[in-house]
Amino acid sequence: MAAATWAIEIDFDKNGTYDDYTADLDGIGNGLDVDNGAASGDGGFRSGTMSFSLRNHGGAWNRNYSSGSVYGLMNERVPARIRVTRSGTTTFFGGYITEYDGPVYEAVGAEDASWITFRADGLLSVLADDEVTVAASSSYDVDGALAAVFTNLGLTVTTDYVVTDSDQAIALFFADREPAGQVIKDLVASDMGGVIYEKKTGVIQFTPRDGLLHGTADATWGDDNAASPKVFPSRIRPIVRDRMADTVDVITRTVELGAGGTIVYQAKLGTQGPYGSTYLFKTITVPANQSLGPTVVSVNSKGVLGIQGVPASTAYLDYVANSASDGTGSDVTANVTVTFTLNASGTAYSYTITNTSASVVYLTKFIVRAVPILDGSGTSPGTALLSAPTGANDTSVGSVAWSNPTNVTSTNNSYATAVLTGGQTSNYLLVNAFGAGVPSNATINGVAFEVECKAAVQTTQVISARIVKAGTVETTVTRTVVVGTTEAYKILGASDDVWGTTLTPETVNNSGFGVALYFSAALADTYSVDHVKMTIYFETQVGVNKRAETWTAELAIPGVKGGQRRTYNLPWVSDSTKARDYAQQMLRIARYPEELLELTFPWKDDASRDAMIAAELYQLIAYQDTSVGPSRAAYVDDWYRVIGLSQRTTIGSAPETVALLKPSLNFRDLDNIAWDDFNRADGSLGKTPTGDTWVINDGAWEISSNKARPTSTALGVTTFDLGVSNFVAELSLSGLTADTSVIAGIVFRYASTLDSVRFTINRTGSNIWSIANVNGIPSTQASGAWTVTDTAELRIVVQGNRMRGWLDRKLVFDISNSHNSSDTKVGMYCDGRSTVELDNFYAQGL
Repeated sequence: MAAATWAIEIDFDKNGTYDDYTADLDGIGNGLDVDNGAASGDGGFRSGTMSFSLRNHGGAWNRNYSSGSVYGLMNERVPARIRVTRSGTTTFFGGYITEYDGPVYEAVGAEDASWITFRADGLLSVLADDEVTVAASSSYDVDGALAAVFTNLGLTVTTDYVVTDSDQAIALFFADREPAGQVIKDLVASDMGGVIYEKKTGVIQFTPRDGLLHGTADATWGDDNAASPKVFPSRIRPIVRDRMADTVDVITRTVELGAGGTIVYQAKLGTQGPYGSTYLFKTITVPANQSLGPTVVSVNSKGVLGIQGVPASTAYLDYVANSASDGTGSDVTANVTVTFTLNASGTAYSYTITNTSASVVYLTKFIVRAVPILDGSGTSPGTALLSAPTGANDTSVGSVAWSNPTNVTSTNNSYATAVLTGGQTSNYLLVNAFGAGVPSNATINGVAFEVECKAAVQTTQVISARIVKAGTVETTVTRTVVVGTTEAYKILGASDDVWGTTLTPETVNNSGFGVALYFSAALADTYSVDHVKMTIYFETQVGVNKRAETWTAELAIPGVKGGQRRTYNLPWVSDSTKARDYAQQMLRIARYPEELLELTFPWKDDASRDAMIAAELYQLIAYQDTSVGPSRAAYVDDWYRVIGLSQRTTIGSAPETVALLKPSLNFRDLDNIAWDDFNRADGSLGKTPTGDTWVINDGAWEISSNKARPTSTALGVTTFDLGVSNFVAELSLSGLTADTSVIAGIVFRYASTLDSVRFTINRTGSNIWSIANVNGIPSTQASGAWTVTDTAELRIVVQGNRMRGWLDRKLVFDISNSHNSSDTKVGMYCDGRSTVELDNFYAQGL
């Protein structure tokens, strides 16, 4: 049996090479403490911490001892780690020293008993107060946004952080010199169940919610099977927190990016002159016929806000060049060009300044203007005047074609013409492909067309116009204007005219958007159109508008005082459907006491050493504790996630690890959820609020007074396909007192009415609850007496072959049952109904 050996290693000069200071510990027990993840006090996540003490041999650790080997290097953010060796060598903790607590005097002799204590924190804690600025993007997922934040903080993927792909897209994310800790917390919250933590190596790990769902166990602790190693704790402490809630509020914030044009960067111009303050000229010198750059403008610079897009046009640049360094010469700005580029990761810009003249020029001003990221709301009016369309003849109306329809592209006295006899109607002169380019966040207020036209003889004839969307003429609204014999622009439409239809930026930017012109029942004449212009009137939002939405889920807890509320803030979440479902999920979790398990493992043998060295946060652990819970059989389906690890050592004794475990059933699949409160009009069951369709497998069902029930006393079964075989399901029953023949409850792992599993209340003279397999004839797996009340709540948790059931919030069975283990349908069952009603159905994958 090989004991583990330890090493304390520190990289004082931060060059990537660690030095071993284990000898100065004088025994591992002198103050080695490591914590990572949640603490049992509140179960909330914490960045990792480590503390250890080193003997101050000969004053080596005195910070003012200039002959010491680390003199001048005892600074903040010094990398430190613990390495442990048994069968191999691994990093047990990696972090950065944030605190030194020790003597400032020179020790007397080599055996001086003075000490210095070091505290090291994990990377998340170290970075928490750093400011982060990330440019706005409309394409981030949570993992992408986190990667952008970490890159902005100077971290390297794999070496410093790992982000797993997240299934929760965010509509817009940006940060403007905000504390990194809060930004990271907000982003992780927006995944609605994802977690971020530090691995023992110190690497930050983000795992989205779908990465925490039930799967194959990473390790097996404390089981009674032949699985090896059998790692048994010396101490077990169940932690039950009565933090129940009957109301959950999920507050989300949606953001909308707007347009603007203010200063977002101002160059820090160089200082010239022999004495600085005496001769201070703030200029950038550009040699003749040469370029300066590329100069990187990192988005975490104090002078830069988040920028959307590449500010390449002169409208975004504001600079002045002079022939003299003090700005008293001639203006030579015209000799300077500036180009701006955005790097591939979207985290920094660079600009190149080029002098095209044969003389030195001096920039005395250099400002970049771009789209700023600002809180607030408001609108800014805008117009798009477009005058280079295409023209074509369209035969979907009238009988007379237009000659030369392509002549409408410019005002040049070259005409598109239609020659009509009395009473005729022309074809459409289709004018489109203007190339609008209206901002995608704009609101379209109106569209007007200016038609340069004339008639050869008639002075009272009107020209008609209809809007064209995606190449299709809209016939609902027609605008007309009189055409005279004098050529002139005639206006059809107005700044507030949307032509009786819905206009969006996507609509007006489409190449098929435009106008269809025609003469109807015309007087005999030749009609000519020289040119058509289009003006789009719109307004864009200035800055970023943040709108908060609250999704509330409520469900009373029988026998528990009401009014217990929980609030979850989820910044950046754009998917309101999932936010609504998340409120239901958190309500259901909060309706039961929070149960954690704290296990203490002494490193007393090889199995325990290896298991604790390998243990990582959020591993899935198969653990069977035979001292907790009713009638546990010999199977390894009692799954937990490791949410906290603490390492303690004392002088003269073996190390021990305290692991905090959270039941895996609290990690739920938000993509496989269905719930129904039946709060809709009386009638068929139809669809749940999550969009799942109830399938009537047997009998007939209805909604009556916001409750579900079968419509006859015969058997009734209704289900939907949850998509996963591991799940939690809940159902409320009422009207039970008067019905002495009802059998009602949850049906699951449903293949057919005669092949399924049921958890039901049975009032057919026996007043029992039971869980049974149905293969034509029910095979009872577990049952018990039930004291009749008018209402009952059922809850079933299925994980692999393990099934647990709660009746009125009390655990009544915990069995192993493999019947139909791959079936994924779940729903409601009722046999012999007269008064019973079913309500508040909920099912979600694990």
